[in-house]
Amino acid sequence: MSREYQTARSGAGKGKEIGEMISNNISWLMTTPSGDCNFKNALKRATDEEIRETINNLDGKIGVKTKLKALEAELRRRARR
Repeated sequence: MSREYQTARSGAGKGKEIGEMISNNISWLMTTPSGDCNFKNALKRATDEEIRETINNLDGKIGVKTKLKALEAELRRRARR
C-alpha cells in the first residue's frame, strides 16, 4: 500500500486528498472494463506509478488480459514522449 493511501486512510491533513486521488484512479482502472469511456478517462488521469500499481494488482487474475495490454500500452506511449 502506498504511503499516500495510508495517510488518506488515517485522515491526516492534505495527504488525505492525495491518497483519495491515488486510490480512486487505481480503483477505476481495476474495476472498470477496458472498453468503457470511464476506464479511458481514468487511464489519462493516472500517473505512471498508479498504472504500474494497477498492473501489479491485476497480475495473475483471470479475465484481465485486454486491460493489462491497455495499461502496458499506455506506459509505452508515455515512455516515447
